[in-house]
Parts: sequence; C-alpha cells; structure tokens
Amino acid sequence: PWKMFTDKYQVGSVAPVTVVKLMPFGAFAEVLPGVDGLIHISQIANRRIGKPEDVLTVGDVVDAKITAIDDEKHKISLSIRALSEPAPVEAPVEEEDEDDDDYEDEDDFDFGDETLNLYFMDYRRQKIVGRVEPEFVRRAFETQVSATIPHRTAALAKVKADASTALLIVDGMGAEYFPLLLAAARRREFAEVESAQVVTVNLPTSTERNPIDWPSERRLSDVKTLDVVAHDGAVKHEANAPERNISASLQVFEKQIFNAIADALTKFERVVVTADHGTSRLAVLAHNAGLDETFAWSGEADAIADWRYVVAPSGLPTPAKVESVYCADQNINYWCVKGYDRFPKKGPKFNEAHGGASLEERLVPFVVFARRQNDAASLSKLTPFAQLQSNKTRRHQETQIVENPEFDDF
Repeated sequence: PWKMFTDKYQVGSVAPVTVVKLMPFGAFAEVLPGVDGLIHISQIANRRIGKPEDVLTVGDVVDAKITAIDDEKHKISLSIRALSEPAPVEAPVEEEDEDDDDYEDEDDFDFGDETLNLYFMDYRRQKIVGRVEPEFVRRAFETQVSATIPHRTAALAKVKADASTALLIVDGMGAEYFPLLLAAARRREFAEVESAQVVTVNLPTSTERNPIDWPSERRLSDVKTLDVVAHDGAVKHEANAPERNISASLQVFEKQIFNAIADALTKFERVVVTADHGTSRLAVLAHNAGLDETFAWSGEADAIADWRYVVAPSGLPTPAKVESVYCADQNINYWCVKGYDRFPKKGPKFNEAHGGASLEERLVPFVVFARRQNDAASLSKLTPFAQLQSNKTRRHQETQIVENPEFDDF
C-alpha cells in the first residue's frame, strides 16, 4: 500500500481522505486502503477548535493537502486548513503540551535497536487507529526478543543495594510506553534520567509470575491503574470507546506516576520505574478482525489459565505457535502464545490481553530517575499538583528544535 501511495501522491498533493479515528490531538484519515495520515488538531480548521469532533466525524470524506511524508517511517501529515481561506488574525493563545502527544514522540528516545524502534512505532500507530494490519500480525509472531536485552531481575540487582534508591512498579506498563515516559520526563525539571533501557520479564507475563523482590521501606506503592484500564476499560462496567481508554492510560502518567516520582525524590536520590509485565491491545484487535487462531484444546479445562497461556499437558510436544517455559518454583511447564493467537478460554476479552510472549507483553521500561541538584528543598514545599502546575508554566521557556512538530503526535 505504501508504494501505491508514493506512486500516486507527493508533498503538496490534495487527496480525498476518510476520517477513521478521532483523538484529542487530531484525526487519523485513510488516504488509501492500508495507508493513514494524521490531521493535527491545528490543521483541521482555520480557527482554534477545542477538539477534533467539533468539526469532524468518523466516516467524513474531506479533501486534505499532504504537507509532509516520512518515507522511512511511513508517516503522512495532512492539512484541511491549508485548503481553507485565511482566518482573521487573532491574539496568540498559549497552549499546553499534553501527554497524548508524547505517546508517539519517539524521535528522540529510541530503544537502541532498529527492530524494536520499527515494531513499537507501528504498534502504537495501529493501537491509536484501532486497526491491526495482517502483516503486523505476522511480525508479532516472528519477531523474537534479542539475547542482548537484559532481564529485569538482573537490572534491579545492580541498584537494589543502594539505600538511596526507591522502586516504583507500574502494573501493565509495557515497552510501548518507553518513549512516553522519557518524553514526559524531559518536560519536568525536578528529575533527570540517569539511565533508560527496556528489559525482559518472566513468562507467562502475568503479575503472579512476576514477583519483584525489593526492600519494603524503599518500595513505593504500586501504580495499578494502567492494568485496570487494560482489563476493565476507563470506567468499569461501562462500554468504553478505545480512545477513552487510551486517554485514561495517558492520564496515569500525568496524575499518578510523575506525582509519585516527584514525591519520592524528596526522600531518595533516585527512583527506578519499571513494570511487572506489558499488555497487548493488538492481540484483541486481531481476534476481533478474525486474524488470529483459537487453538483446539483436548486437555483439562482448568489448565487454560488465560487466553494467552496454559499449563502444558504432560507428554505432548510443544506446538510451533507457543513458547514453552518451565517454572521451577511451581514445578509447572507453561505454554505461552507467541503472536496474537489464543487458547479457548471462555468469556470475552474486550480491551487488552497479557500472559503471552509478544514483545509488547514481555518487554517493559526500566528507567532510573535522579534528583536534580538542589531540588529536594524546593520539591518538598510543593504539593504534587502544584509541582505539576509549576512545571507546566515553565514548559514554554524550554527551547526545543523539531523538524516537523506534527510528527510528534503521529
């Protein structure tokens, strides 16, 4: 599809596009089947609007000008505003950055591995659009974790003995959030990133199979909201639109994670932020689109622990589409799904899944935040909310060079 797009269009071309997804920062629109572009909220109209749905509706077909093409990352910037008559000049309005933008702000913070860069760039894009491509389903099965990526236990062992280091576990924070965590940190002045990497976790990728040993006096209260949203949606017992769940997840960073870091840095020199496991939205989308396989099962029904893993039947060879892992502490062998297939567990899975062996389930961030010099005294005088508000007022004093700011959002 990308070759068809580049053969037909170039920067400056005008194309009829179909709006397929509305997000707080803009609208995604299909240019050709399988090729989407972003209309940033600032490019939807020639006047200031509060949200994209003030002007657009999913299904709308509109003309848009192609203003930028990133051939390497397969990203397209679109503008409706560029085709409109100029609006009357208004007094400039100062805007605040949002963590929604940081979700796709990966340009400055990569994984140190091109395979992971491309994988999670495509993963985030498809999660936002709400549509998984068949080619990516194949990649999710075939892409293996590099042997060079350390395990979380080994990474923790290097800092565990330091009495000035605290630990924050964010339940369900997979590697998809690694760029967001770093981009959001850049906008806050109370801490600096001392080190950052992604690490592997135990299979199955469940909380139960990923206990974390750390001194209780230096372990902060776990942040569980991301995993709760993954299981139950933004509001339990309600039909939550996918974009509502994404927005709720991003607010966890603003309202909980960085508040916890700021508070901890008044008492400790460093805070390690990592997770027990990640989750996969695309595994659910693949099932909804009929792009997965539900395995036949003739074993014990109670051996199916989850859609993504089972207790392996004794005496049977390991199927090609699962990864076998032996847990010595339980004396149990598990089968964990490699890609987006599933075992026939009863009941639905509406939002996200975990327990399997996809990259987004088994890779998590491991970031060490250090207190900036002379910041402890000033931080202790601010409530967490006041700290965030103070940081917001200082954002516009920072200088940032961005070749095309629209790409920060897409």
